[in-house]
Amino acid sequence: MFTQNYLKSQKILDSMNVLCFKWHFVNNIMTITKKPSPFILAWFYDYKNST
Repeated sequence: MFTQNYLKSQKILDSMNVLCFKWHFVNNIMTITKKPSPFILAWFYDYKNST
């Protein structure tokens, strides 16, 4: 019984972690696109030159 409840709560925690991760990821992209860091600018510059 304990293990079943434990696994259930772990599943909930895992899905919450995934949601948080996705939210943070989107948030990071938003902040990057608003204020591009030098790294992103350099990467984009390289990318444009390579094509």
